[in-house]
Amino acid sequence: MLLRLAMAEDGPVSVREVGLDNHTEADGLAVGQASDFVAPLMRPLVSGVFTVPDADLFKDLYLLERSEGLQIEPSAAAGFRGPRWLLESDPGLQYLTRRRLVENLDNATHILWTTGGGFVPEDEYRRFHEYGRTQSSQVLRLHDPSRVH
Repeated sequence: MLLRLAMAEDGPVSVREVGLDNHTEADGLAVGQASDFVAPLMRPLVSGVFTVPDADLFKDLYLLERSEGLQIEPSAAAGFRGPRWLLESDPGLQYLTRRRLVENLDNATHILWTTGGGFVPEDEYRRFHEYGRTQSSQVLRLHDPSRVH
């Protein structure tokens, strides 16, 4: 979907056309070509998209279970990095600035939709959990308001 929304012209395109292999643990998101029906409908509704490395999906899956007791599948953790990316990366801060959103951050609400954990077999979820635990040895840094310009 990211590739399709980033294109200047609308039309079918596969991730393989830009050298990606579509191999990911985020099987709920792993489509190699966006729907010809959905993509044009989404374009006017979406102002930005981002990607997440598989290792980060597992880190966030693990941290969510530890902090909230919720079990989710890896693809359901994809949205967790969005608010951090906006607030802690130069491209994210530029995005906020260009859209004049910085002055409204105190009133912002980020909604993260997660699904899928209830259908993951226990042994597979344990594998997700353990990999996330090994990947999350670093302490996550909280948002630093001084980074917002």
